Amino acid sequence: MTLEEIENVDKQLLATRYDANSLSEDYFQITELNLEETLSDGQTPLWQATARQRILGGCMAMSESSQKEPAPEDRYLKKMAGIIKTGTHRERMDALLVRITARLPELEELARTLEKAEEDGVYRFYHGSYKVFYLQDPVKRAFALIKEIGGEADPPHFGYARIVEAGTAHDFQEERTNANWDVETKPILEAFWHTKYFIKMMVKYAKELKTVRCRSITAWRRSSTF
Repeated sequence: MTLEEIENVDKQLLATRYDANSLSEDYFQITELNLEETLSDGQTPLWQATARQRILGGCMAMSESSQKEPAPEDRYLKKMAGIIKTGTHRERMDALLVRITARLPELEELARTLEKAEEDGVYRFYHGSYKVFYLQDPVKRAFALIKEIGGEADPPHFGYARIVEAGTAHDFQEERTNANWDVETKPILEAFWHTKYFIKMMVKYAKELKTVRCRSITAWRRSSTF
């Protein structure tokens, strides 16, 4: 896949163009998706249409005030608009890989922590124990590191950020939590497993890749929540 093809894929998935200079203007121009072709990494027309709906939903949820902290989808869309505008897709990915590799010892330690926490944490969910909430701590630490590695230029994908937000929104309050067990605890497991996956993939490809070339783009996408 050429760089131009990669950028075209990103344009299709975003299904939107907007003024990257000012989020407060809320200026969006919706583009059409090509629903007749299946993307090279297996994304179907139905998946593309769903992605478009999610992007549009994110656009409608834009922050009303520029004084507020930007929503995850605001930051992500701004990043992608900048990449498409400047044509720096592969350069950005290579720079991100360098930053990930530099933090490899911390990522490996977090991967071990998540692996160790999983067995007991999942058991606690089915046992109805408040200790399932202990899974939130490694999720928060991992997400903080992911955001730090990404920096302003590469914030985490807004879908993942929303999952982490939902999974860390509640603390244990016996009466309330017991009355809403699934509602409050299932998002913890979802956030935990997504986080464990991304940390594991970052460790894997930090070891395997020296640069992000077009032939490794599909594998790299699996490793990146950015």
